Amino acid sequence: MPASRVTSGGYGHRVDASIAYACLPVDVEVGEQVEVGVSGMWVPAVVAVEPLYGPEYLRVRTPPR
Repeated sequence: MPASRVTSGGYGHRVDASIAYACLPVDVEVGEQVEVGVSGMWVPAVVAVEPLYGPEYLRVRTPPR
């Protein structure tokens, strides 16, 4: 039985990975591996803290000031 659902998702060009936003139970920790439902299939995912960005800023035109 699902504990939550994805509220939005897309491709994160700056991190070169798919991103899905969801409301998760409070006991789910950052870095924990979970599965999310995508088009009727379960897909592995990792819980991350936002904002998501490439720490080397390789895919960003200019670094933040």
